Amino acid sequence: MSKNTATRNTIVALVAAASLGSIALPALAAPAPEPEAPLETATVESTSDFDADRTLTLLQQEGVRATAVEKWRGLVRAFVIDENGQQAMRYFDPDTLAPVLL
Repeated sequence: MSKNTATRNTIVALVAAASLGSIALPALAAPAPEPEAPLETATVESTSDFDADRTLTLLQQEGVRATAVEKWRGLVRAFVIDENGQQAMRYFDPDTLAPVLL
């Protein structure tokens, strides 16, 4: 057997082994992890005890220039117009509507 034939046979054998290995590897791999639960973000649609319209009205009556509100991670997140006329987010306690700093 010539040196070229031996080299070619070795290459063919390596390619065949690599091909078979790539077929078997997925079967040996660990199962995909379960997706993490999303962060708790309750919105108006998903929280039946949260009255967005009432909360928005109460904040506006307190002088907060809110344009929309939603329940978020146990707080009220309000979209407000700040002193510079820019939209910003502010957070409030859902029971007292006192501002919460994050």
